[in-house]
Amino acid sequence: MTLALSVPSGFIPLPVTGDSEQRHADASLIASLAGFTSGHVSEAILGLSEKLHESGVFFAGQLVIPELEPEHYACFTIARTSLGHRRLDVEDSEESASEMAQAIGSSLMKSNPAAVVQYRDLPCGPTVLVLRSGRIAAPDAASGVRKEVAAPDPITTDTLQALIPSLVCQEILVASVGSSSREHWPTFLKYALQMISSIRWDPQSTESESPESAGSR
Repeated sequence: MTLALSVPSGFIPLPVTGDSEQRHADASLIASLAGFTSGHVSEAILGLSEKLHESGVFFAGQLVIPELEPEHYACFTIARTSLGHRRLDVEDSEESASEMAQAIGSSLMKSNPAAVVQYRDLPCGPTVLVLRSGRIAAPDAASGVRKEVAAPDPITTDTLQALIPSLVCQEILVASVGSSSREHWPTFLKYALQMISSIRWDPQSTESESPESAGSR
């Protein structure tokens, strides 16, 4: 299956797929663009990319908005999961995908009361959007941190997951975006939704699973 999507010009892909030589070259390029010349940085990028691939991610990258400072960014990934025992032989896959997406949305609403769960008919197909926000607090005194040590402010986190069932491909695509830059989260969310909406796939293709991307702004 070949997957294609449009990415904004501020998107930096991670070398999650491809042969070893190409992934090393991509990791070195990312490190040099960030101003690092040490090989340790590119090796760290490769290590992260391998961990993502092992967890089922086949497309990943960093979304940076040119008009913002470099420390403000969002991480974007796409993974796939098989329908497994839920595999269906259907004539109207679009209608069935809609029914499955609505069922997934209903289940997530019940199991994630603190999240915002929405069903959307997007250009990429029936989609369930799950919005979550939270804070990562520093350890308190009870965990062994000395009281005289000033704890840093909690880190805010915002995430969006998009679940896109495809009965033609007999799988669910899971696109995720997250950022700790709450001030700029609406901007990242806008670009992430544009990327998700642009997803297209060809189930008949036997080419590499790595998505083809087209830049846009």
